Amino acid sequence: MAFAPETAVESVRWDLDDLYASGDDPRIEADLTEAQRFAEDFEARYRGRLGQLAPAEFLAMMTALEAALEMGSRPAIYAQLKYSQDTGDEAAGRLLGRIRDAGARRGRHLVFFSLELAALDEEAVERLAAAPETARYRHLLDRERMHRPHQLSEPEERLLTELDPVGTVSWTRLYSELCAAIRVSLAGSEVTLAEAVTRLRDPDRERRLEAAGAITAALDADLRTRAYAFNVVLLDKQIGDRMRGYPSWIADRNLANETGWWPATTTPSARCSASASFRNGIATPRSRMRSGTSVGPRRGRSCSTPTRRCRRAPPSSSLTSSTAAG
Repeated sequence: MAFAPETAVESVRWDLDDLYASGDDPRIEADLTEAQRFAEDFEARYRGRLGQLAPAEFLAMMTALEAALEMGSRPAIYAQLKYSQDTGDEAAGRLLGRIRDAGARRGRHLVFFSLELAALDEEAVERLAAAPETARYRHLLDRERMHRPHQLSEPEERLLTELDPVGTVSWTRLYSELCAAIRVSLAGSEVTLAEAVTRLRDPDRERRLEAAGAITAALDADLRTRAYAFNVVLLDKQIGDRMRGYPSWIADRNLANETGWWPATTTPSARCSASASFRNGIATPRSRMRSGTSVGPRRGRSCSTPTRRCRRAPPSSSLTSSTAAG
């Protein structure tokens, strides 16, 4: 049974030249070096002082930080897009690993930022919110303070930041590469898993049935390894939620998205107090989940972005069964 022929889009690739000419472009290293220098200088200048900044100085700090984060994100965006074009490209994989390691080394100097913003008292927040030049940061301040009950200590957050490149992100990369290597036998040809899955939406019922059977057969290969990686990620998420005192598996995502957890009229202080009551015996405040290139303690990131960093699980649709992680 023949499927629809290929179209012109199969050969379409991103033009990444607006970012860098290649993975060896010296501007990548230059941007990483400058981002590291900025992070170190930023920590030296502002650590322990956020609650004392006048509105004008707070604005200058945020303006510099925003520019630095934009610059520092370019290598990560380039590396992730380059890698996603071909997960079997060893050079792209090495570049992605190097960029993530650089992000972790840079991030350890910025851990203090979110912790200190979250620790601001009501008076300091109102002072910044009342000033015309810093009023636009009110939402940022409220968001950071909402995460306060889930923050760890600064040394713990620094440790988690530095370990991030060899943590869940490594397991999800392995899982993605294993899935990318799967080939499905359809209509006498071998196609990728992604291509086969699109054929589950074919208008012809018999073609959908054939595709479903072929995909199921292809997923049987190396299932144990993929299931192990999947369950390690799930266990990591469970441990992180317990450490940080989240009341449910979805709580950190709801908090990051500002949906479905807190009433709209609840103040940040009340949210902190209410969240503390959920902590099930954990007495100290906990931080949010780690993310990739964001500053400070890591929070849940979009699963499609290169840098931070939801502790995400690989797509469950690619797994037909599971085995215990351990």
